[in-house]
Amino acid sequence: MVTVALESVITFGVVLLLALVVSGSPLETQCPLIRSAETANRPAVWQPRTPEQTLYAYVRCLNDSSASIEMKIRWVMWQPDQSPESQCYVKCVSEDLRLYDPARRQFVPERFEQQARAFHDDPESDDIRPLYGDAARLLTGELPDNECATVFAKYAPFYAVHQEHILDIFHGDLRKILVTYKRLGSRVKQIGQSFVDYCEKRYGFVWAEEEQRPCPNRTAIECVFHGFRWITEEGSVNVAEIIRDFEGFGVKASELGQCQVADDLYWCLRALNADKLSAVIQQRNAQTAFYFDQSSEDEPWKSAVEFGNSRLNRA
Repeated sequence: MVTVALESVITFGVVLLLALVVSGSPLETQCPLIRSAETANRPAVWQPRTPEQTLYAYVRCLNDSSASIEMKIRWVMWQPDQSPESQCYVKCVSEDLRLYDPARRQFVPERFEQQARAFHDDPESDDIRPLYGDAARLLTGELPDNECATVFAKYAPFYAVHQEHILDIFHGDLRKILVTYKRLGSRVKQIGQSFVDYCEKRYGFVWAEEEQRPCPNRTAIECVFHGFRWITEEGSVNVAEIIRDFEGFGVKASELGQCQVADDLYWCLRALNADKLSAVIQQRNAQTAFYFDQSSEDEPWKSAVEFGNSRLNRA
């Protein structure tokens, strides 16, 4: 009797597992796990932020804020005040650029010097060197909490002294950003270029063809999904970002929340609904070409362009 019962349990377990595999359950991809070129080329340590990364952070944090248009106009002119909304905007950008680590409740001051050495015209000049020492002096130390006001209070004295340099090295000056984009070339997604197009040109694939394959190129998937921010630069799945992009496509957040493994993310999402995944990717990709409409007459984007042009026209 015990043997029969045991065999029944084993048989049921095998049948259940086969059913899950056949039905496309996102337990595990059947495609070989080969280290992709994107993973191989992705540094394990923090790298200076590109113009694409900074622009994404500035625009995303601004769009997600409930602040008034008047306040956002000040932000695009790099003039945040001490309001709660401005404090949270500064915290949001600092976290997105990995300049502030909420897990450790600390800024990472050496990254300001790394950024300057990568993008300042003369990182050894007497003009920029005080920033290095001030970052270590003013930004070092664990904060008591992660509140916006606490993070802002730590950062504000440093920003007040080095605003122009920070604007310069973090690609907030239109006089330099166009030159920087040109210098980086195919190593960064250009303004007006979608992320799929950037990845296709960099790694030599055609996304429409990869979508039709049972086992798409992992390099293609990882490049696009990192660009969409569905996979973070640390290699974890950003479920909140995925849920955000699937809004209106009729896929439950609880189902999307099952997809937690970066290596299997594409297959997990495709198993939920392949057609909807393709449609979401198409929509999100179109949004990546321009993070904001530079021809818009709406605020704060009109003021952002005017501010950029005013600096571009400086002697």
